[in-house]
Amino acid sequence: MTQIIKIIDNVSLVMTIVLLVLSFHLFVYFFVAVFLPPKKFKKSSKLFRYGVIIPARNEKKVIAQLIDSIKKQDYPSELVDIFVVADNCTDNTAQIARQASAIVYERFDDQKKGKGYALDFVLNKIFEDYKDRDYKGFFFFDADNLLAEDFISKMNDAVAEGYKIITGYRMPKNYDQNWISAGSGMIYLEQSRLEHRARAKLNTSTHISGTGFYVDYQVLKDEGGWPYRTLTEDLEFSHANVLKGHKITQCFDAVFYDEQPSTLKDMFNQRIRWVRGNYICMTLFTLKYIKTFFKTGKLAAHDLNFVLLPIPLITFTWGIGSSIVQIILAIISPQPLLGDIIIKLLIFLGIFYGVLALIAITVTILEWKKIIAPAYKKILYAFTFPINMASYVYIIYRALFRVKGWKPITRASADTIDQLKSKTK
Repeated sequence: MTQIIKIIDNVSLVMTIVLLVLSFHLFVYFFVAVFLPPKKFKKSSKLFRYGVIIPARNEKKVIAQLIDSIKKQDYPSELVDIFVVADNCTDNTAQIARQASAIVYERFDDQKKGKGYALDFVLNKIFEDYKDRDYKGFFFFDADNLLAEDFISKMNDAVAEGYKIITGYRMPKNYDQNWISAGSGMIYLEQSRLEHRARAKLNTSTHISGTGFYVDYQVLKDEGGWPYRTLTEDLEFSHANVLKGHKITQCFDAVFYDEQPSTLKDMFNQRIRWVRGNYICMTLFTLKYIKTFFKTGKLAAHDLNFVLLPIPLITFTWGIGSSIVQIILAIISPQPLLGDIIIKLLIFLGIFYGVLALIAITVTILEWKKIIAPAYKKILYAFTFPINMASYVYIIYRALFRVKGWKPITRASADTIDQLKSKTK
Protein backbone atom coordinates (compact mmCIF):
# COMPACT_ATOMS: atom_id res chain seq x y z
CA MET A 1 0.00 0.00 0.00
CA THR A 2 2.78 2.40 0.96
CA GLN A 3 4.50 1.81 -2.39
CA ILE A 4 1.32 2.63 -4.33
CA ILE A 5 0.88 5.84 -2.35
CA LYS A 6 4.48 6.84 -3.11
CA ILE A 7 3.90 6.23 -6.83
CA ILE A 8 0.82 8.47 -6.75
CA ASP A 9 2.81 11.16 -4.94
CA ASN A 10 5.59 10.98 -7.55
CA VAL A 11 3.09 11.27 -10.42
CA SER A 12 1.52 14.26 -8.68
CA LEU A 13 4.93 15.89 -8.32
CA VAL A 14 5.74 15.37 -12.00
CA MET A 15 2.35 16.78 -13.05
CA THR A 16 2.90 19.85 -10.86
CA ILE A 17 6.34 20.50 -12.36
CA VAL A 18 5.00 20.10 -15.91
CA LEU A 19 2.13 22.47 -15.15
CA LEU A 20 4.48 25.11 -13.72
CA VAL A 21 6.80 24.90 -16.74
CA LEU A 22 3.96 25.09 -19.28
CA SER A 23 2.26 27.96 -17.47
CA PHE A 24 5.35 30.01 -16.62
CA HIS A 25 4.36 32.64 -19.19
CA LEU A 26 1.18 33.29 -17.17
CA PHE A 27 3.30 34.45 -14.23
CA VAL A 28 5.01 36.87 -16.61
CA TYR A 29 1.59 38.02 -17.85
CA PHE A 30 0.48 38.64 -14.27
CA PHE A 31 3.49 40.86 -13.56
CA VAL A 32 3.11 42.79 -16.82
CA ALA A 33 -0.63 43.30 -16.40
CA VAL A 34 -0.40 44.43 -12.77
CA PHE A 35 2.65 46.66 -12.88
CA LEU A 36 2.96 47.99 -16.44
CA PRO A 37 0.59 50.41 -18.23
CA PRO A 38 -1.64 48.99 -20.98
CA LYS A 39 -0.89 49.20 -24.68
CA LYS A 40 -2.02 52.61 -25.92
CA PHE A 41 -3.04 53.78 -29.38
CA LYS A 42 -2.55 57.31 -30.66
CA LYS A 43 -5.66 59.37 -31.30
CA SER A 44 -6.38 59.08 -35.01
CA SER A 45 -7.59 61.93 -37.16
CA LYS A 46 -8.73 59.45 -39.80
CA LEU A 47 -12.25 58.17 -39.32
CA PHE A 48 -13.29 54.96 -41.04
CA ARG A 49 -16.72 53.60 -41.94
CA TYR A 50 -17.85 50.58 -39.95
CA GLY A 51 -20.65 48.08 -39.82
CA VAL A 52 -21.93 46.74 -36.50
CA ILE A 53 -23.25 43.17 -36.61
CA ILE A 54 -25.63 41.81 -33.98
CA PRO A 55 -26.85 38.19 -34.16
CA ALA A 56 -30.07 37.92 -32.18
CA ARG A 57 -32.40 35.05 -31.40
CA ASN A 58 -35.51 36.07 -29.45
CA GLU A 59 -33.84 39.12 -27.90
CA LYS A 60 -36.80 41.51 -27.75
CA LYS A 61 -35.98 42.39 -24.15
CA VAL A 62 -32.52 43.85 -24.80
CA ILE A 63 -31.95 44.53 -28.51
CA ALA A 64 -33.23 48.12 -28.47
CA GLN A 65 -30.95 49.07 -25.57
CA LEU A 66 -27.87 47.86 -27.43
CA ILE A 67 -28.82 49.74 -30.58
CA ASP A 68 -29.42 52.86 -28.47
CA SER A 69 -25.94 52.61 -26.95
CA ILE A 70 -24.44 52.33 -30.46
CA LYS A 71 -26.37 55.38 -31.63
CA LYS A 72 -25.06 57.34 -28.62
CA GLN A 73 -21.41 56.81 -29.57
CA ASP A 74 -19.19 59.89 -29.78
CA TYR A 75 -18.19 58.64 -33.24
CA PRO A 76 -19.90 60.18 -36.32
CA SER A 77 -23.19 58.30 -36.71
CA GLU A 78 -23.10 58.60 -40.51
CA LEU A 79 -20.03 56.33 -40.48
CA VAL A 80 -21.71 53.54 -38.53
CA ASP A 81 -24.35 51.16 -39.93
CA ILE A 82 -26.09 48.74 -37.58
CA PHE A 83 -27.02 45.28 -38.89
CA VAL A 84 -29.17 42.84 -36.96
CA VAL A 85 -29.60 39.26 -38.09
CA ALA A 86 -32.80 37.98 -36.48
CA ASP A 87 -31.90 34.31 -36.41
CA ASN A 88 -34.81 31.84 -36.21
CA CYS A 89 -36.73 34.28 -34.02
CA THR A 90 -40.21 33.47 -32.76
CA ASP A 91 -40.73 36.88 -31.17
CA ASN A 92 -40.70 40.45 -32.51
CA THR A 93 -36.94 41.03 -32.24
CA ALA A 94 -36.78 42.02 -35.93
CA GLN A 95 -39.60 44.56 -35.59
CA ILE A 96 -38.05 46.18 -32.51
CA ALA A 97 -34.66 46.39 -34.21
CA ARG A 98 -36.18 48.04 -37.29
CA GLN A 99 -38.03 50.53 -35.13
CA ALA A 100 -34.68 51.36 -33.52
CA SER A 101 -33.31 52.17 -37.03
CA ALA A 102 -31.20 49.05 -37.54
CA ILE A 103 -30.88 47.27 -40.88
CA VAL A 104 -32.47 43.88 -40.26
CA TYR A 105 -32.06 40.56 -42.02
CA GLU A 106 -34.27 37.70 -40.96
CA ARG A 107 -33.03 34.14 -41.23
CA PHE A 108 -35.03 30.93 -40.83
CA ASP A 109 -33.28 27.59 -41.15
CA ASP A 110 -34.21 24.53 -39.10
CA GLN A 111 -31.15 22.58 -40.23
CA LYS A 112 -28.29 25.07 -40.04
CA LYS A 113 -28.63 26.40 -36.53
CA GLY A 114 -26.07 28.37 -34.61
CA LYS A 115 -24.33 31.70 -34.35
CA GLY A 116 -21.72 30.76 -36.96
CA TYR A 117 -24.38 30.22 -39.62
CA ALA A 118 -26.11 33.49 -38.70
CA LEU A 119 -22.88 35.48 -38.99
CA ASP A 120 -22.01 33.88 -42.31
CA PHE A 121 -25.50 34.64 -43.61
CA VAL A 122 -25.49 38.33 -42.69
CA LEU A 123 -21.91 38.96 -43.81
CA ASN A 124 -22.59 37.61 -47.27
CA LYS A 125 -25.77 39.71 -47.47
CA ILE A 126 -23.74 42.80 -46.59
CA PHE A 127 -20.99 41.92 -49.08
CA GLU A 128 -23.65 41.86 -51.80
CA ASP A 129 -26.11 44.57 -50.75
CA TYR A 130 -23.65 47.14 -49.36
CA LYS A 131 -20.52 46.56 -51.42
CA ASP A 132 -20.37 50.26 -52.27
CA ARG A 133 -20.16 51.39 -48.61
CA ASP A 134 -16.37 50.92 -48.35
CA TYR A 135 -16.45 49.49 -44.83
CA LYS A 136 -13.11 49.32 -43.06
CA GLY A 137 -14.40 46.45 -40.96
CA PHE A 138 -17.12 45.19 -38.65
CA PHE A 139 -17.80 45.18 -34.93
CA PHE A 140 -19.57 42.16 -33.47
CA PHE A 141 -21.81 42.23 -30.40
CA ASP A 142 -24.28 39.98 -28.63
CA ALA A 143 -27.75 41.43 -28.20
CA ASP A 144 -27.42 41.86 -24.42
CA ASN A 145 -24.32 44.08 -24.71
CA LEU A 146 -24.05 47.81 -24.07
CA LEU A 147 -21.23 50.07 -25.29
CA ALA A 148 -19.40 52.79 -23.45
CA GLU A 149 -19.90 55.97 -25.47
CA ASP A 150 -16.29 56.07 -26.73
CA PHE A 151 -16.03 52.38 -27.67
CA ILE A 152 -15.92 52.86 -31.44
CA SER A 153 -13.65 55.92 -31.33
CA LYS A 154 -11.15 54.05 -29.14
CA MET A 155 -11.25 51.03 -31.43
CA ASN A 156 -10.83 53.32 -34.44
CA ASP A 157 -7.50 54.46 -33.00
CA ALA A 158 -6.31 50.83 -32.93
CA VAL A 159 -7.63 50.20 -36.44
CA ALA A 160 -5.74 53.26 -37.69
CA GLU A 161 -2.50 51.68 -36.48
CA GLY A 162 -3.08 48.71 -38.76
CA TYR A 163 -4.58 46.07 -36.48
CA LYS A 164 -7.10 43.85 -38.22
CA ILE A 165 -8.58 41.83 -35.33
CA ILE A 166 -9.14 43.60 -32.01
CA THR A 167 -10.99 42.70 -28.84
CA GLY A 168 -12.43 45.27 -26.46
CA TYR A 169 -12.57 45.31 -22.66
CA ARG A 170 -15.47 43.17 -21.45
CA MET A 171 -17.19 44.30 -18.25
CA PRO A 172 -20.06 42.38 -16.60
CA LYS A 173 -23.17 44.53 -16.30
CA ASN A 174 -24.90 42.32 -13.69
CA TYR A 175 -21.90 41.51 -11.47
CA ASP A 176 -23.87 42.46 -8.37
CA GLN A 177 -26.78 40.10 -9.06
CA ASN A 178 -25.43 37.04 -7.25
CA TRP A 179 -22.31 34.88 -6.79
CA ILE A 180 -23.06 33.03 -10.04
CA SER A 181 -23.12 36.11 -12.28
CA ALA A 182 -20.13 37.52 -10.40
CA GLY A 183 -18.14 34.33 -10.91
CA SER A 184 -18.82 34.29 -14.64
CA GLY A 185 -18.08 38.00 -14.82
CA MET A 186 -14.77 37.55 -13.01
CA ILE A 187 -13.65 35.11 -15.73
CA TYR A 188 -13.96 37.88 -18.32
CA LEU A 189 -12.56 40.54 -16.00
CA GLU A 190 -9.50 38.38 -15.44
CA GLN A 191 -9.14 37.81 -19.18
CA SER A 192 -9.50 41.51 -20.01
CA ARG A 193 -7.48 42.94 -17.13
CA LEU A 194 -4.69 40.38 -16.94
CA GLU A 195 -4.42 38.10 -20.01
CA HIS A 196 -5.51 40.27 -22.98
CA ARG A 197 -3.81 43.33 -21.53
CA ALA A 198 -0.51 41.51 -20.99
CA ARG A 199 -0.53 39.92 -24.43
CA ALA A 200 -1.19 43.27 -26.09
CA LYS A 201 1.56 44.94 -24.06
CA LEU A 202 4.04 42.19 -25.00
CA ASN A 203 2.94 42.43 -28.64
CA THR A 204 1.90 38.80 -28.84
CA SER A 205 -1.48 37.55 -30.00
CA THR A 206 -4.56 37.10 -27.85
CA HIS A 207 -8.02 35.77 -28.79
CA ILE A 208 -11.58 37.01 -29.08
CA SER A 209 -14.30 35.82 -26.71
CA GLY A 210 -17.59 35.75 -28.54
CA THR A 211 -18.51 39.43 -28.51
CA GLY A 212 -17.14 42.97 -28.38
CA PHE A 213 -14.55 42.55 -31.11
CA TYR A 214 -13.56 44.00 -34.48
CA VAL A 215 -12.51 42.25 -37.70
CA ASP A 216 -11.16 43.89 -40.84
CA TYR A 217 -13.43 43.78 -43.91
CA GLN A 218 -10.81 42.16 -46.16
CA VAL A 219 -10.05 39.43 -43.62
CA LEU A 220 -13.71 38.41 -43.65
CA LYS A 221 -14.04 38.87 -47.40
CA ASP A 222 -11.06 36.59 -48.00
CA GLU A 223 -12.71 33.95 -45.80
CA GLY A 224 -15.96 34.24 -47.72
CA GLY A 225 -17.86 35.35 -44.62
CA TRP A 226 -17.76 33.37 -41.37
CA PRO A 227 -16.88 29.72 -42.13
CA TYR A 228 -16.77 28.64 -38.47
CA ARG A 229 -19.35 26.20 -37.12
CA THR A 230 -18.14 24.73 -33.83
CA LEU A 231 -19.87 25.35 -30.48
CA THR A 232 -17.20 27.97 -29.79
CA GLU A 233 -16.93 29.55 -33.23
CA ASP A 234 -15.21 32.57 -31.66
CA LEU A 235 -12.27 30.47 -30.48
CA GLU A 236 -12.22 28.58 -33.76
CA PHE A 237 -11.96 31.92 -35.58
CA SER A 238 -9.19 33.10 -33.22
CA HIS A 239 -7.00 30.03 -33.51
CA ALA A 240 -7.46 29.73 -37.28
CA ASN A 241 -6.46 33.35 -37.84
CA VAL A 242 -3.50 33.33 -35.46
CA LEU A 243 -2.16 30.29 -37.31
CA LYS A 244 -2.63 32.23 -40.57
CA GLY A 245 -0.36 34.93 -39.20
CA HIS A 246 -2.89 37.52 -38.04
CA LYS A 247 -2.17 39.23 -34.73
CA ILE A 248 -5.15 39.70 -32.41
CA THR A 249 -4.70 42.56 -29.95
CA GLN A 250 -6.74 44.27 -27.24
CA CYS A 251 -7.88 47.87 -27.09
CA PHE A 252 -7.90 48.24 -23.32
CA ASP A 253 -9.81 51.52 -23.34
CA ALA A 254 -12.69 50.24 -25.52
CA VAL A 255 -15.17 49.15 -22.85
CA PHE A 256 -18.43 47.31 -23.37
CA TYR A 257 -20.80 45.61 -20.96
CA ASP A 258 -22.05 42.05 -21.13
CA GLU A 259 -24.72 40.18 -19.17
CA GLN A 260 -23.64 37.03 -17.34
CA PRO A 261 -25.72 33.95 -16.47
CA SER A 262 -27.29 34.23 -13.04
CA THR A 263 -28.67 30.72 -12.50
CA LEU A 264 -26.78 27.47 -12.04
CA LYS A 265 -28.65 25.92 -14.97
CA ASP A 266 -27.60 28.69 -17.37
CA MET A 267 -24.06 28.72 -16.03
CA PHE A 268 -23.61 24.97 -16.48
CA ASN A 269 -25.16 24.99 -19.97
CA GLN A 270 -22.86 27.81 -21.06
CA ARG A 271 -19.68 26.33 -19.62
CA ILE A 272 -20.36 22.82 -20.90
CA ARG A 273 -20.74 24.32 -24.38
CA TRP A 274 -17.49 26.26 -23.93
CA VAL A 275 -15.49 23.24 -22.85
CA ARG A 276 -17.02 20.99 -25.50
CA GLY A 277 -16.10 23.60 -28.10
CA ASN A 278 -12.59 23.73 -26.66
CA TYR A 279 -12.24 19.97 -27.09
CA ILE A 280 -13.30 20.26 -30.73
CA CYS A 281 -10.81 23.08 -31.30
CA MET A 282 -8.11 20.95 -29.67
CA THR A 283 -8.58 18.34 -32.38
CA LEU A 284 -8.36 21.05 -35.03
CA PHE A 285 -5.44 23.15 -33.80
CA THR A 286 -3.28 21.53 -31.10
CA LEU A 287 -0.92 19.69 -33.45
CA LYS A 288 -0.72 22.74 -35.71
CA TYR A 289 0.22 24.92 -32.74
CA ILE A 290 2.90 22.48 -31.60
CA LYS A 291 4.36 22.37 -35.10
CA THR A 292 4.24 26.18 -35.38
CA PHE A 293 5.88 26.64 -31.97
CA PHE A 294 8.84 24.40 -32.75
CA LYS A 295 9.15 25.91 -36.23
CA THR A 296 8.90 29.60 -35.27
CA GLY A 297 9.32 29.75 -31.49
CA LYS A 298 6.43 32.22 -31.26
CA LEU A 299 4.97 32.62 -27.78
CA ALA A 300 1.42 32.87 -29.15
CA ALA A 301 1.64 29.33 -30.54
CA HIS A 302 2.34 27.89 -27.08
CA ASP A 303 0.18 30.35 -25.17
CA LEU A 304 -3.01 29.90 -27.20
CA ASN A 305 -2.47 26.15 -27.33
CA PHE A 306 -2.33 26.26 -23.53
CA VAL A 307 -5.67 28.09 -23.59
CA LEU A 308 -7.14 25.13 -25.47
CA LEU A 309 -5.77 22.45 -23.17
CA PRO A 310 -7.59 21.96 -19.82
CA ILE A 311 -4.29 21.19 -18.06
CA PRO A 312 -4.97 23.07 -14.77
CA LEU A 313 -8.42 21.48 -14.48
CA ILE A 314 -7.09 17.99 -15.17
CA THR A 315 -4.38 18.59 -12.58
CA PHE A 316 -7.00 19.62 -10.04
CA THR A 317 -9.18 16.58 -10.65
CA TRP A 318 -6.10 14.36 -10.48
CA GLY A 319 -5.27 15.91 -7.12
CA ILE A 320 -8.75 15.20 -5.75
CA GLY A 321 -9.01 11.74 -7.30
CA SER A 322 -5.56 10.60 -6.23
CA SER A 323 -6.21 11.84 -2.69
CA ILE A 324 -9.42 9.84 -2.50
CA VAL A 325 -7.56 6.71 -3.69
CA GLN A 326 -4.84 7.31 -1.11
CA ILE A 327 -7.41 7.74 1.66
CA ILE A 328 -9.07 4.44 0.73
CA LEU A 329 -5.69 2.70 0.68
CA ALA A 330 -4.76 4.22 4.03
CA ILE A 331 -8.04 3.05 5.60
CA ILE A 332 -7.47 -0.55 4.55
CA SER A 333 -3.76 -0.37 5.36
CA PRO A 334 -2.50 -1.28 8.84
CA GLN A 335 -0.09 1.65 8.69
CA PRO A 336 -1.21 5.00 10.22
CA LEU A 337 -1.09 7.08 7.00
CA LEU A 338 -4.61 8.48 6.92
CA GLY A 339 -3.88 11.65 8.87
CA ASP A 340 -0.94 12.62 6.64
CA ILE A 341 -2.99 12.05 3.47
CA ILE A 342 -5.89 14.16 4.72
CA ILE A 343 -3.47 16.97 5.57
CA LYS A 344 -2.00 16.80 2.05
CA LEU A 345 -5.51 16.95 0.57
CA LEU A 346 -6.41 19.98 2.67
CA ILE A 347 -3.17 21.70 1.63
CA PHE A 348 -3.94 20.96 -2.03
CA LEU A 349 -7.47 22.38 -1.72
CA GLY A 350 -6.10 25.37 0.16
CA ILE A 351 -3.62 26.12 -2.62
CA PHE A 352 -6.35 25.79 -5.26
CA TYR A 353 -8.65 28.12 -3.33
CA GLY A 354 -5.87 30.54 -2.47
CA VAL A 355 -4.57 30.95 -6.04
CA LEU A 356 -8.03 31.63 -7.48
CA ALA A 357 -8.93 33.94 -4.60
CA LEU A 358 -5.67 35.85 -5.09
CA ILE A 359 -6.47 36.34 -8.77
CA ALA A 360 -10.00 37.53 -7.97
CA ILE A 361 -8.80 39.84 -5.20
CA THR A 362 -6.11 41.31 -7.46
CA VAL A 363 -8.56 41.99 -10.29
CA THR A 364 -11.11 43.40 -7.85
CA ILE A 365 -8.58 45.84 -6.42
CA LEU A 366 -7.28 46.88 -9.84
CA GLU A 367 -10.76 47.36 -11.31
CA TRP A 368 -12.54 48.48 -8.15
CA LYS A 369 -14.06 51.61 -9.68
CA LYS A 370 -15.19 49.86 -12.86
CA ILE A 371 -16.96 46.88 -11.27
CA ILE A 372 -20.66 47.63 -10.94
CA ALA A 373 -21.51 46.40 -7.45
CA PRO A 374 -21.67 47.61 -3.83
CA ALA A 375 -18.36 47.44 -1.98
CA TYR A 376 -19.36 44.52 0.22
CA LYS A 377 -20.34 42.42 -2.82
CA LYS A 378 -17.06 43.17 -4.57
CA ILE A 379 -15.24 41.81 -1.52
CA LEU A 380 -17.59 38.85 -0.95
CA TYR A 381 -17.59 37.66 -4.56
CA ALA A 382 -13.80 37.67 -4.73
CA PHE A 383 -13.90 34.95 -2.07
CA THR A 384 -16.75 32.97 -3.68
CA PHE A 385 -14.99 32.92 -7.06
CA PRO A 386 -12.97 29.74 -6.32
CA ILE A 387 -16.19 27.94 -5.36
CA ASN A 388 -17.74 29.08 -8.62
CA MET A 389 -14.76 27.77 -10.58
CA ALA A 390 -14.95 24.39 -8.85
CA SER A 391 -17.92 23.66 -11.13
CA TYR A 392 -15.40 22.86 -13.87
CA VAL A 393 -14.49 19.64 -12.07
CA TYR A 394 -17.82 18.25 -13.30
CA ILE A 395 -17.95 20.24 -16.53
CA ILE A 396 -14.68 19.03 -18.07
CA TYR A 397 -15.98 15.47 -17.93
CA ARG A 398 -19.60 16.18 -18.85
CA ALA A 399 -18.36 18.02 -21.94
CA LEU A 400 -16.73 14.83 -23.20
CA PHE A 401 -20.22 13.74 -24.23
CA ARG A 402 -22.42 15.23 -26.94
CA VAL A 403 -23.79 18.73 -26.36
CA LYS A 404 -27.04 19.71 -28.05
CA GLY A 405 -25.91 23.04 -29.45
CA TRP A 406 -26.72 26.49 -28.14
CA LYS A 407 -29.20 26.97 -25.32
CA PRO A 408 -30.66 30.41 -24.53
CA ILE A 409 -29.64 32.24 -21.37
CA THR A 410 -32.32 33.94 -19.32
CA ARG A 411 -32.02 37.73 -19.60
CA ALA A 412 -32.18 39.41 -16.21
CA SER A 413 -31.09 42.95 -17.07
CA ALA A 414 -32.80 45.32 -19.50
CA ASP A 415 -30.90 48.46 -18.45
CA THR A 416 -30.13 51.16 -20.97
CA ILE A 417 -26.60 52.54 -21.23
CA ASP A 418 -27.71 55.63 -19.28
CA GLN A 419 -29.09 53.51 -16.46
CA LEU A 420 -25.90 51.46 -16.38
CA LYS A 421 -23.76 54.59 -16.31
CA SER A 422 -25.73 55.89 -13.32
CA LYS A 423 -24.77 52.75 -11.39
CA THR A 424 -21.07 53.38 -11.94
CA LYS A 425 -21.15 56.81 -10.34
